[in-house]
Amino acid sequence: MKFIISIIFLISIVFSNLNSKVIGDEWQTWGKNEKEVFLNGFYSSLHTLNKYLEDAIKFDSAGDPYWEKPFVLVMYEQNLKEFSSIKIGPYMSEIIDRLDAFYQKQENIDIPVIEAIRIICLRADGQIERADWFVLQNRRNIRTNQ
Repeated sequence: MKFIISIIFLISIVFSNLNSKVIGDEWQTWGKNEKEVFLNGFYSSLHTLNKYLEDAIKFDSAGDPYWEKPFVLVMYEQNLKEFSSIKIGPYMSEIIDRLDAFYQKQENIDIPVIEAIRIICLRADGQIERADWFVLQNRRNIRTNQ
């Protein structure tokens, strides 16, 4: 169980405020290479977290036929899946183009890049309502924090 708690701690660090400070204004000033480096770093950390989560589940459930995955792990797995798209795939140029298009709308400019990645991935996979919910939620959070 300690192993799972450490994995959850690691996940919370990746999705903490350290990454959410990069917003659309900064994204638009970056060149294509900087955008690719940012996305490669983000997706490599996402892949690493997913691997650690899988290992933690295997370690914790080993030898126990009645073990059930805790709800918090189910939530983290679902959360991690929202940041990748089946239709977009691993094509960084496609993600960059979609993020650039997302930030063309002035209302989206203050939404963190991490949340924008989630939104464009959800939209690409046809989960429009959930993506729009995240857009509205982020806009509401921005208004309350100003």
